[in-house]
Amino acid sequence: MCFERGARWLPKPDSRTGESLLFEDAKLLYFPFTQESFCIFVIDSFKVMQKTKKSIAKRFKLTANGKLRRRSPGQRHHLHQKSTKQKRNLNKDKAVSAGRQADLMRGLPHGL
Repeated sequence: MCFERGARWLPKPDSRTGESLLFEDAKLLYFPFTQESFCIFVIDSFKVMQKTKKSIAKRFKLTANGKLRRRSPGQRHHLHQKSTKQKRNLNKDKAVSAGRQADLMRGLPHGL
């Protein structure tokens, strides 16, 4: 089982001694394979901030409308056998398809 950071493990209060729980948000956990049961007190739960995938951030640009643009491949070598028109069209950024954009935007939680 995985729990958030900031949680403390304490033994479950005994019903015979009449100990009361100090925190309202205590969660009781029972482990059938051991003899002890524990209650967990979540003291300072926080949301983990998702990091930006730098490989996506370097290769794509985000437009004002929220679409992703990419560079065209094929401009590194063998340029002598490509026509001027073909090289000119390779200079323009292309739009990323909608299906691929959804996957890439997951790696950019805060935009670019």
